[in-house]
Amino acid sequence: MGQTPVVTEDGEILQRELAKTLNTFSSDVRFAIVYFNSQVWKFPKSGPPLLATSPNKSAAESFVRSMPAAPGSCPMQAIYDTLQFANRSTAKHNVIIYIADGWTDCPGYDPVQCAKEALQNVVKWNSKKIPIHVIVTGLEVQEEFPKKLAQLNGGTYRRVTR
Repeated sequence: MGQTPVVTEDGEILQRELAKTLNTFSSDVRFAIVYFNSQVWKFPKSGPPLLATSPNKSAAESFVRSMPAAPGSCPMQAIYDTLQFANRSTAKHNVIIYIADGWTDCPGYDPVQCAKEALQNVVKWNSKKIPIHVIVTGLEVQEEFPKKLAQLNGGTYRRVTR
């Protein structure tokens, strides 16, 4: 069964912000993307982060444009997978850019409990103390979780609405 690519306003914001971010990377930067809603997709699918060459950045933008619009905003597995990518990175300096709507809608979890557990887990999983910079997008967002995520991990927080 096919999935619909992201075409919502939030999806357009995500695509725009990712393109802006990718364009700031020099070719010696390594990057990976973990996209999530009720499921998790990774770019690259496995292995360490990729060098930010023009072909890799173009492939990353295509990857994001192909992602399905779907309900759900469960950050738990996505954050874990992201930190696994970062821990495999051979780069001297690593950062994580977390772009989401801020909600913590994980199946089987109360959203408040999910946010609490996700933050506790990130502290354990982020053993290298990699800064996590957070960009929250959308008209309806939840800001408490992403603000704490950035604060606990030496990152910055920014909300983008258009």
